[in-house]
Amino acid sequence: MKKIILVFPGPYDVSDVNIPLSILHVAKPLLDNGYNVQLVDSRIEDFRQVEYKNALYVGISSMSGIQVYHGLETAKFIRDQNPKIKLIWGGPHPTTIPDDVISSFYADIVVRGEGEKTLLKLTKRLEKDEPFNDISGLTFKKEGKIFSTPDSKSIDLNGVGNLPYHLLKMDRYPNIIDKFEYISSKGCPHPCTFCSDAANCGREWRAKSSETVISELGHIISTYEPKRITIQDANFFVSRKRVEEICRAVIKKDWNIDFYAFIRSDYVPRYSDEMMVLIRKSGFKELAFGAESGSNRLLEYIKKQQKTDKIITTVKMFKKFDIKPVISLMIGLPTETNKELNQTLDLYDQIMEIFPEAMVNGIFIFTPFPGSELARILIDEYNYRFPGTLEEWGQWKWSSPKNITWVEKEARERYEAIYLIIRFLFVYKLLQSWSFWQLKVRCGSTAIALIALLFNKFFYPFAKTRWVNRLFKYPFEMRLWYLAYSRFKGVN
Repeated sequence: MKKIILVFPGPYDVSDVNIPLSILHVAKPLLDNGYNVQLVDSRIEDFRQVEYKNALYVGISSMSGIQVYHGLETAKFIRDQNPKIKLIWGGPHPTTIPDDVISSFYADIVVRGEGEKTLLKLTKRLEKDEPFNDISGLTFKKEGKIFSTPDSKSIDLNGVGNLPYHLLKMDRYPNIIDKFEYISSKGCPHPCTFCSDAANCGREWRAKSSETVISELGHIISTYEPKRITIQDANFFVSRKRVEEICRAVIKKDWNIDFYAFIRSDYVPRYSDEMMVLIRKSGFKELAFGAESGSNRLLEYIKKQQKTDKIITTVKMFKKFDIKPVISLMIGLPTETNKELNQTLDLYDQIMEIFPEAMVNGIFIFTPFPGSELARILIDEYNYRFPGTLEEWGQWKWSSPKNITWVEKEARERYEAIYLIIRFLFVYKLLQSWSFWQLKVRCGSTAIALIALLFNKFFYPFAKTRWVNRLFKYPFEMRLWYLAYSRFKGVN
């Protein structure tokens, strides 16, 4: 039986990397059906050293941007080595714009949406060299034309089971001790227009039962002994009943580990003190939410279904119950005025005044995502254009001033400076909160950890002075900092 190779693209030799959940999820049913599966995480191993010649196919998982760039690198290398091997792309980027992907010489088939069942069905057909045009969730080329089958149905998340972590070189992911990632649900029922999650998962929220979550967490904890688990759901707290069941079960298990998850700020003011105590007691010492903007008009414009007073109430409640908020904001939305921009900056200051330990992980530059409602509005009303090829998508950057084409050039530099300053202040605060062991694990060595500390300490006075005095012109030193940071993290 020929082996199947699944690749998670990325820059090689990055120290601080998370487990590639996407390829683990699609590998599970293949393994369960007796296939020989090899996982290649290009961030921790050189994909050029992998033997592809005898593979049935190579699957490439990708999000938009830098992963597309590195996915193309991999695909080109494989095609040169074996022109006949099929290259199958999947993940968020191919799901939302499959035609752009399949138009490339370096893509033969696109698996759209959740790939677990679709890829298994496709594998069985490819193994027997049989047609696959009746399998849902595929986009492919035939005689120079593009064909797409109907969307596949959502999978039952309770049937996923424990992921095959053993297929990875787990010793190359030392940060799993305090950042072991896990998914308990998919989707979000709220109508935010800027979010791409609906394009990938729909507005339907699907979740594993509390019993399944506890069972899978138990497997992770007993096998890998993490100190902290980060739940990567778009919205973990949709069902209050499920959250209560999970929290009570965690307390009963007495695991004594920390949890991190995403919540909406408008949920929190509706919770009782007893609910907040339960959440905190079960180990949720940090909760993340998107505040998005300091302007109520803009919050309504993006259908966020919240107002700034609720954001402030949530921050106060988190402080009361000793839960650290991790908050994201964004600027550069269409129709945003200078007054509204300043309202967002003022909201940042207000959050820090109320709860100095709060983490604002960024005032990000709004990035249109393919498939989102707001992206369609931009295309129709602002003549906005996304990249059109895989090569162009490989150069596309998230939170870049180049994306907000409706903003004048001088204003875009101001947006860039704000983003870089707040991102730096977040990283600096994060470094101060870590033990030296945590920093060393993420940096890969004691020497690099010390350099990281000194490097960031050098830039702190510049960032602080700029922010306090609202000095946003010519952010040359902040660009230099971000160049080093992004290369170290392997992000764009």
